[in-house]
Amino acid sequence: MWEQQMQQVDRLHAPSSPHGQRRSKLSSQVEEAQRKHDLLVEIIRKEQDHNRRLRDFKERIQQQKSTQNRLREQRQQIARAKKYHSDYHVQHRARLMRARTKEERWPSIWCLPNHRVTLNMTNLASLTRSSPWRTTTRTNFHY
Repeated sequence: MWEQQMQQVDRLHAPSSPHGQRRSKLSSQVEEAQRKHDLLVEIIRKEQDHNRRLRDFKERIQQQKSTQNRLREQRQQIARAKKYHSDYHVQHRARLMRARTKEERWPSIWCLPNHRVTLNMTNLASLTRSSPWRTTTRTNFHY
């Protein structure tokens, strides 16, 4: 019985013994390791958030650049179309002016008032210096 009481007392004083100090040292090491692990997890989470924000920022910049490029290409297409239309219009007016000056070069006899001129194809060909077989020439003129 005396031995049982001594064992009981030893068990009650066990936390203050060197064996108990070992446990408290181990538990403090485990707590320190857990604290370091939590810090590392927090650092990794912050780094991932930063990388996500950086990626989103780069994507927005890329989208803005592609939108600007698309708008610039549209403006260039519009400018090309306007230039083509303007060039075509200028060429068309030049053709009309050439046709008008060609009409003005007809012999002055055709310009007499109330004078009807009827020409056959050979006379017309000699006057216009063109082929007698042209199908676009008119043979009767009314002035």
